[in-house]
Amino acid sequence: RRRSLHRQVASLLVQRRAPPAVVADHWLAAREPEQARQALLLAADAASAVHAYRDAAGLCRRALELWPDNALPEQRLETLDRLGHCAQMTGDLISAASAWLEVADAHHTRRDLVEEGQARRRLAATLELQGAWEGALSARETSAECFATAGRPAEAAAERLAAAAHLRSAATFGPALNLLTKAAQEADRAGRVDLQARILGLQGDIRARLGNYAEGVDQVRAALGMALQHNLSGAAAEVYQRLADAL
Repeated sequence: RRRSLHRQVASLLVQRRAPPAVVADHWLAAREPEQARQALLLAADAASAVHAYRDAAGLCRRALELWPDNALPEQRLETLDRLGHCAQMTGDLISAASAWLEVADAHHTRRDLVEEGQARRRLAATLELQGAWEGALSARETSAECFATAGRPAEAAAERLAAAAHLRSAATFGPALNLLTKAAQEADRAGRVDLQARILGLQGDIRARLGNYAEGVDQVRAALGMALQHNLSGAAAEVYQRLADAL
């Protein structure tokens, strides 16, 4: 009888457009997991809209706990992706990484290379925030390969550039230059002058750090000229920093 009353209350609250989180509690008490899950997802939407990310993450977790096996896989992955974003926004990097790893693995199983690449990119960024550099580099490299295989050379080049920038900071210059060689080819195929300038600037900076000062500085200056010629302010600002370091 109690469950029946909760069911009636939930239906009435839906008609009166009550807050979804309140409705969800009544559906749960009525032992109606499907309706409760949908209400929790609506509540997560509302919380995210006002930047209440901690509340939204909790609501996503509750919805995922109610998810039936193998049901609505696309919606489940979207919910996991949202959980990753909300968790990262609240500083819960472990939960964010766990969510995005599950999303990436699911897309890998489905052979959706673009979605896997994007998920591994987000995973890499979260691991970098944790200081887990080895895992982050692996995620970046896998993301780049996914994009390259899927015919997205610009995104592949961007991932290789990000990985090479970290290797440069860690003084691992040889592997960084190898990555940048691939990235330059991909940026050229994509016709992305901004990436070409950033890649060339980093190549020159690394060569200067290896002791090839004249060659390195000339490369960075060429990259700066490329960025300024095309009015690419973001790329130019980055390359100016590379030039200062090379000098």
